Amino acid sequence: MYGGIPCQARNDILYGYYEDTTLDMLVKIEAYFDGEFWCARGIGEDIFTQGKNLDELHENIKEAVAVHYGDIDEPITILTLSEVKLTDAKATVG
Repeated sequence: MYGGIPCQARNDILYGYYEDTTLDMLVKIEAYFDGEFWCARGIGEDIFTQGKNLDELHENIKEAVAVHYGDIDEPITILTLSEVKLTDAKATVG
């Protein structure tokens, strides 16, 4: 649970539902696999990083956001968004 809303937390990066609060700065990051590396780029921010696997990417995202914003006093919440391809998904016609 995060703020009363179910989600899965992994190393301060949230997946699932996110409850927006006025106390945290929200940074949205798009994550994708380019065929060789996992990549992440900021949505509306000049942030880019990559990693060999998802664990490395998550650490690199946190570092890239920290470097981009420098020393600020307010907390930062990082929300990663990604597209997931569902194989063998069939639409139901009814």
